[in-house]
Amino acid sequence: MIVVISNRKLEGTLDGKPKPYSFLGKDMGDTGNVYGKAHLVSRKGADGKVKKDSKGRAIKDKRLTLFSEQDKSQLFDEITDKIKAGNAELNRPWVVFLHGNNQTTAKNIGKAADIEKQHHVNVIAFSWASQPYTGDDDKLLKALKKEAAKKLIRALGGTTIVSNLLSTGYQMAEGFWRNYTLARMNAEASAADFSRALKAINQQLLSKAGSKFKLSFLCHSLGHHLLQKTLTKHTFPIKFSNIMLHQGDTDAPDHAKWVKKLHGKCRDIYITTNQYDWVLLASNFYNRVERLGQTKQYYGCKKCRYVDFSDAAYTSAENEHEFFRLKPQQKGFSYTNEEIHRFIGKVVRSEINTLTKKSGFTERVKNVYELSTYIDPIDDEISER
Repeated sequence: MIVVISNRKLEGTLDGKPKPYSFLGKDMGDTGNVYGKAHLVSRKGADGKVKKDSKGRAIKDKRLTLFSEQDKSQLFDEITDKIKAGNAELNRPWVVFLHGNNQTTAKNIGKAADIEKQHHVNVIAFSWASQPYTGDDDKLLKALKKEAAKKLIRALGGTTIVSNLLSTGYQMAEGFWRNYTLARMNAEASAADFSRALKAINQQLLSKAGSKFKLSFLCHSLGHHLLQKTLTKHTFPIKFSNIMLHQGDTDAPDHAKWVKKLHGKCRDIYITTNQYDWVLLASNFYNRVERLGQTKQYYGCKKCRYVDFSDAAYTSAENEHEFFRLKPQQKGFSYTNEEIHRFIGKVVRSEINTLTKKSGFTERVKNVYELSTYIDPIDDEISER
């Protein structure tokens, strides 16, 4: 199941009927949060009959059924009643997902669906207005796009990643540059709404679903900027089993100041890093400050566990930014490997994660872990670190 909580502007009115994903607009709303579930609805013709494709299968449309802040208990009561009744799907572990930059509602729900499918969990996605800019490209944006692509290629020169960046770097960097500044502003403005959403999850779901209910938190990329503002300016009124700070797009040097506020809010905190992450390389160029998801300076958070994927560059980590949604394969830019996939799955399923050689990781220094092996790109031999 995918539950959606959003502070986006409504393109219409709430009336309890299923709405298309575009019902939640690209801008921030001013009526507080809405709460609902994402689902598929059979498309019907004017005669009321379900439309079918050429193979006789019902055609499904993506829809949201949303409730206002005042009526959110209708949604959560339905979920908790089914959990207590033994519903197998809803008794799987749950994870709160806070997305990053440049996400429409549809893209965000699509990533939540990937998490649901890959790791066998239910997802609560907080959807904030992270794609506010939709104007045409101009000379300045073209110049920035070109510089971003150059930066990525220079940083990763001499690797197999370059050929991939040459073909896609300009296009990807364009979307990053045109939207990033406005998205950061919306992230800051969304902190109070996210705190309110966590309070609702705690009161309406976590405290009512029973002692066996499992809930973890996955924060991705620019979502860390929103999380940081929440922790420094508002309350964090919930406790999770695990927290994963995944490829954080926020300043690394001072992260301990706000991450330490998560101590006592969970059992374990994991911070992932990847030096080859192309999105964070571009962000580093823009911000002129090392990003948390790329840092190799592991300081300040003794109760956190840093998990470095950088040396997995030849076992399919490559320049990836979204490990959480990728299925495990041996090679390829669109995949991750078994060790990373297994590790993330355990975190979001609220399991205790033992980062040992048996699970594919080595503790390089205290609280800093990396994959135990890598594949030599020249002769394909597997070497022990």
